[in-house]
Amino acid sequence: MYFSFKLIIVLALSAISIPVSAHCSPTNQSEACLCTPDQPVTKYPNKCQITKVFDHLAQGNFSAFLAQVTPDVQWTLMGTHALAGVYHNRTIFAIDALQRLSKTLDPAHKTSLKLTFIVGGGDSEWSVQELHGQGVCKNGLIYDNKFNWVTRWNTEGKIAECRGYLDSALVQRAITENESGEYTYTDQRNVLKAGPVGTGCTSE
Repeated sequence: MYFSFKLIIVLALSAISIPVSAHCSPTNQSEACLCTPDQPVTKYPNKCQITKVFDHLAQGNFSAFLAQVTPDVQWTLMGTHALAGVYHNRTIFAIDALQRLSKTLDPAHKTSLKLTFIVGGGDSEWSVQELHGQGVCKNGLIYDNKFNWVTRWNTEGKIAECRGYLDSALVQRAITENESGEYTYTDQRNVLKAGPVGTGCTSE
């Protein structure tokens, strides 16, 4: 699947050598500690491998990112804002959440996404990623959202389930102030909406 839109970019995380004096721990989440070299082979993705998955988003390569998400993923966005609900497959989430939110942003302004924290992964199928997205909406609203994605990985290194926690008030404002207010919250998202996102994709 190809997306022509540009969503949140810049993730300066890669396999960076760490000074001998550096000590990585759950409270030291420097860029170097997110992806330490020579991490052991584990059943589920380690921090370095998780970082590489999110790097696809930084590069605007949505096909590569979605390739690391299972087609039947259950992606839940918590809350009662316009994007909240359970997305029952990859396509519905990609179109009705990722693309819909990105269309509220003004492409004339710089957007960025930074992965700031990772907990878990490796020997655990669950990991938590803290991210920081910034941009400007088409109506001038400053979009500055710190959010968490709690992901369950399969042994193939793909996201099989996700529970997202974000700045609900900010997302609600971005949606209602930059698109039709009629296309709003629903709990179970089993089919693509025929709303302002208007694409030709079909559910998987």
